[in-house]
Amino acid sequence: TPIANDQQIQFKNASLTDAGEIDIASNTTVWIYDQNNHDVSSNYDLSYQGDGKIIVNKRDIFLSSKTESKVYDATPLTANGYTITQGELVDGETIVPVYNQDITNVGWVNNLFTVTIVKVDGVTSSTENYNIDLTYGKLTITHREIEVVTHNQSYVYDGKYHFDESAYSNDDIVSELKLVDGHVIKVDVDYDGKSKVSTVN
Repeated sequence: TPIANDQQIQFKNASLTDAGEIDIASNTTVWIYDQNNHDVSSNYDLSYQGDGKIIVNKRDIFLSSKTESKVYDATPLTANGYTITQGELVDGETIVPVYNQDITNVGWVNNLFTVTIVKVDGVTSSTENYNIDLTYGKLTITHREIEVVTHNQSYVYDGKYHFDESAYSNDDIVSELKLVDGHVIKVDVDYDGKSKVSTVN
């Protein structure tokens, strides 16, 4: 039934900003006013037809962390930074990354990180409005290659084992790279009399 000619309808329409969906009818408010601007809504039995919805789909965004490598130097390797490889943020929103991976010894690990996304105010989370796909770069430590010149040792046969008891230092390393500060060379001798060189802390 139409309303009277001297009456008017005002609407508060359903709206949705964040990802999700709402039913339009149950989220729309209607008021009816007479010619004197009095609310006469209670005199009407309002109903809605249809099952319309407002749907806001999540935004896809793809992020990749950095890949870095270095020669072993006894210090941790980290690599902060990311690249947006696909998709984009809503204007004014910001990615807040947290990096939680490092490596010190020879080998490699994934450069793990997590992200949250905040709205323009810098506080309110908008993370749930995105489908976030993370790809991890790699952190790699390679071997530190050194070449050591062994010392000559001379003995008169006496039936005993003879060992290389001399001290080695960076002066005995002929390669471009030297030992890491605080590391020393230890020489072990196999039973066949051949020397093998290793570094120790």
